This record gives sequence, C-alpha cells and structure tokens, in this order.
Amino acid sequence: VLFRSLPVNPNYAQGINVADQEADPHSMLNFYRRLLALRKCTPALITGSYEPVNEEAQDYLAFLRRADDRRADGQTCLVVLNMSAQPQTARFALPHHATCLFSSHGREGEIIPLSALHLQPFEIFIGEMTGSPA
Repeated sequence: VLFRSLPVNPNYAQGINVADQEADPHSMLNFYRRLLALRKCTPALITGSYEPVNEEAQDYLAFLRRADDRRADGQTCLVVLNMSAQPQTARFALPHHATCLFSSHGREGEIIPLSALHLQPFEIFIGEMTGSPA
C-alpha cells in the first residue's frame, strides 16, 4: 500500500503553519490553546448550565454559564461575542462586576462593570462574576 502525503497549503510560507505560529503569542494557534486551557480549568465552562442574556441584541451574543458542581462555589461566567465589525457597548442588568478571564483583545484580569461592557469589533469576552459592585 502506497501512502500519499497531504498537499501543503499554498500560504504556508506566509506564516500559516504550526512552526511559525508556535513562536507567535498572538497567532491563531495560541489563541485556541489559551481558549482551550481556560475551558479545562473553569467549572462553569465545563459543565455549566446555559442562560441567554440580552436576547434582543442584534450585534452580539451573550449568555451566562453557571457551574452545576457544588465544589465550584456557584461559579458563574458571562460570555459575550461581538459579531459585528463595529465596537459595541453591551449593558447588562446584572448586579455584578466580571473579572475578565479571556478576551481576544488582551484585558485578562481587568474588573469590568457590567452596566457598560465595551467590546471591540469581533471581540470575544469571558468574565467570571465577582459580586456586587462597590
């Protein structure tokens, strides 16, 4: 039996290959690695229930994930996906702030008031609810 190798993508020389993306912290490969690593260590994202938020929004999708596991201390995460090429301000009637766990625009660790979550074009935001505002 003869084996044929798969053809190489024509754009491999422009950085669309694993060897080049391994070293680039902003590459698509490392983006997905960060996202998968977060999911593996965040109970609300593993087994949490799904609750839509701001369902009437046209330009972004928002939902809560609440951990089902008692050991997760009731962890709740807000996930917001800006699906437009324009900046958006999402306003949530949630009595909390969120600590950014993941953002496609690099603001991990920031504490964000949910009364006005500013999103960059096509931004992905995942935040852990951190309690009542001060």
